[in-house]
Amino acid sequence: MKKVLAIIPAREGSKRIKKKNLLLLAGKPLIYYTIMAAKQSKYIDDWLVSSDSNEIIKVSKLLDAPVYFKRPKSLSGDRIRNSEVMIHAVKFMEKKNNCKYDFIFLLQPTSPFRKKNDIDKAIKLLANSELDSIASVRGPYLKKDPNLKKIDKKGNLVDYKKVIKDNFEPFYIYNASIYGIKRKSLLRNKKFVTKKQIPFLMDETHSVDINDEHDILIANALMQRLKKNEK
Repeated sequence: MKKVLAIIPAREGSKRIKKKNLLLLAGKPLIYYTIMAAKQSKYIDDWLVSSDSNEIIKVSKLLDAPVYFKRPKSLSGDRIRNSEVMIHAVKFMEKKNNCKYDFIFLLQPTSPFRKKNDIDKAIKLLANSELDSIASVRGPYLKKDPNLKKIDKKGNLVDYKKVIKDNFEPFYIYNASIYGIKRKSLLRNKKFVTKKQIPFLMDETHSVDINDEHDILIANALMQRLKKNEK
């Protein structure tokens, strides 16, 4: 049996929105939605919230999320990479539970529309692949889109590049919702992405990533729309 560990990284600081992970979305703190998704996953064996904030830790515990430590100062701040947070959590949990995990998943609290089924599908894809990592993406978009523009050195709006008709190449963008990696690769390379990855495609609604106040407005509108549709 393969063992899966999921980590929810929730630091205190945020450059664009103060206390972003605790902002209310449809009456609940933003981190609530990721905690619920992790809690409901049928393939995650163990999971935890990793935070450097007493307030986030308190709220997480009130939501019945496992929080085993306050992240040390050496792993706090916006310059700390998520891979460092993941490795710290993996080592802590393996020592605590006297085990070794096979797959490590990163679930960022800024993706409130990610569902348990998304997580479970991603876990299955990684478990059945020879590749070392998986990442959720949104798209496809057209790489050679004639609507793409750029501002040149003189301040003029011009074509981004010459477009060759009938030669459109689709591209995809990380949506920051789900990252998964095999343990050996994470500990060996100190990164949670690899050169070749399994793509996990998510639609635009479930790809919403909260980075600023505009995103919160969109997310609240979407949440109301989804609840209305469910009724």
